[in-house]
Amino acid sequence: MCGQVAWLLITDDLPDHSIGRRLGVLLLVLLLLGVTVFIAAALRGRVVMDDSGVELVSSFKRHRIPWTKIERVTVHPGFRVWRVRVWSDGVGRSALVCPTNAVDPGLGANPLLSRLSGYDMAPPNTPGSLRKPFEELRAEWFRHRKRV
Repeated sequence: MCGQVAWLLITDDLPDHSIGRRLGVLLLVLLLLGVTVFIAAALRGRVVMDDSGVELVSSFKRHRIPWTKIERVTVHPGFRVWRVRVWSDGVGRSALVCPTNAVDPGLGANPLLSRLSGYDMAPPNTPGSLRKPFEELRAEWFRHRKRV
């Protein structure tokens, strides 16, 4: 609705310096800024680990998984993004997301298969910003799994 009003104000036969045209441009800029902030907030995630389990926290939801319920922790290459997933009850929940400029993961494997099943060990071309958190999460999972 807001975008339609802004578009009408911009495309209408108004002089270039009219208040309506400036208001329309301002509304479009604010709309684009809002969408950008929403998308950035959706990508922001973190992992909170304690003795009872792991909590996957994003801007819009929280999901707690006890250490005893975790089946796997995997890393997944994809188109311009790498993900770490925590698997419980056959469902892989996205724990961490790392945007990257690499279009092709370059692993020499079937990209569809690697996105679905993931890798238990981080491949050599895993982004550094994702490798360390992935390895820490796996190490903590192994540590708690051996206690049970």
